[in-house]
Amino acid sequence: MSRLFLLTAFASLFLILNACQKKGCTDPVAKNYDDQAKEDDQSCEYIYGCQMAAADNYCAECTRSDNSCTYSGSVVFYLREQDVSTFNFYNIMDLTVYLDGEKRGVIDVLGRAYRSNGLPSCYSDNTVTADFKYDNGEFKEKHTLEVKYDNRVLYTIQLETRTDKCLPFYLSY
Repeated sequence: MSRLFLLTAFASLFLILNACQKKGCTDPVAKNYDDQAKEDDQSCEYIYGCQMAAADNYCAECTRSDNSCTYSGSVVFYLREQDVSTFNFYNIMDLTVYLDGEKRGVIDVLGRAYRSNGLPSCYSDNTVTADFKYDNGEFKEKHTLEVKYDNRVLYTIQLETRTDKCLPFYLSY
C-alpha cells in the first residue's frame, strides 16, 4: 500500500506543480516579456515600426517591423574649374540641371565653378543639390540626368543614387 500511496503522492505533486507554472508573455522581443513566465498565455504586446538602422525613420524601441522604412539620399552637381574654359569655348554661359524631368537648379558657368580642394559636400557653395526619398525599401535608384543650355539638351545620362550618401557628380562637356 505504501508504494501506491507514494506513486499517487508523486503524481499529485507533479500535477500541482505543473498547474502552478506562471503564465505570461514568453517572447523576449515583446515589450511585456516576463522572464519568470513558464507558459505563454498569448498576451505578448509589440511595438511596430521601422527596425532598419540606416532608415530615416528608424525606431530603436520597436520590437516588430511593419515595413514602413523610408530612406533618403542626395546628389551634389558641380562644375570643376578646369571645365569652365570648355564651356566658354562653346559660349555656354549656364547649365540647367534636370533630374527625372524636374528642374533642380542652374549653375552659372563663369561664377559658379566649385573652387575648393576635394569633392563638394551637399549644399556647398556653387553647387546644385538634389535630395531623394526612397519609400520602397530600396537602397538605390536610377534617375535620368539632363543638362541643358538655352533649352538645348547638352547630354542625358542614367545616374544611380544611393541612400544616406551625398554623391558628388561633376558636369563636363
